[in-house]
Amino acid sequence: MKVAVLVAYGANSLEIPCRIFEDIETGSKRCEEIFGVPGTVRSNGMVVWTYKDVNLEDGSEQSEAISNKLFTNHYYGCGGPDRFVLKEVASNEAFTCFDLD
Repeated sequence: MKVAVLVAYGANSLEIPCRIFEDIETGSKRCEEIFGVPGTVRSNGMVVWTYKDVNLEDGSEQSEAISNKLFTNHYYGCGGPDRFVLKEVASNEAFTCFDLD
C-alpha cells in the first residue's frame, strides 16, 4: 500500500514529515491550497511534487498561517524549512533521513 507524504526539508539534511494523504492527487490539491501555488512535478519512476521558495521565517501572517497548517507547533531558531516535497511512499519503508551535523 502507498500513501502520499509531505516532507519539510531544512538545514543539516533534516526531513520532517508533516502531512499524510491517501494518494498523490489528493495531496497535490491540498498542498496547492496550503501554499497558494502549484508545485513543480518531476517523475523518475515516481511522481514527486516540490514546493520551493516557501519562506516561513519572515514573520508574516501568511507564513504563520501556513506553519500552523503544517505543524502542531514550530520554532525556526536555527533555520526553517526551505522546501517541501510531496511523494508517494510504501507502507513499512523508510522515507526520511536524520542528520544533525
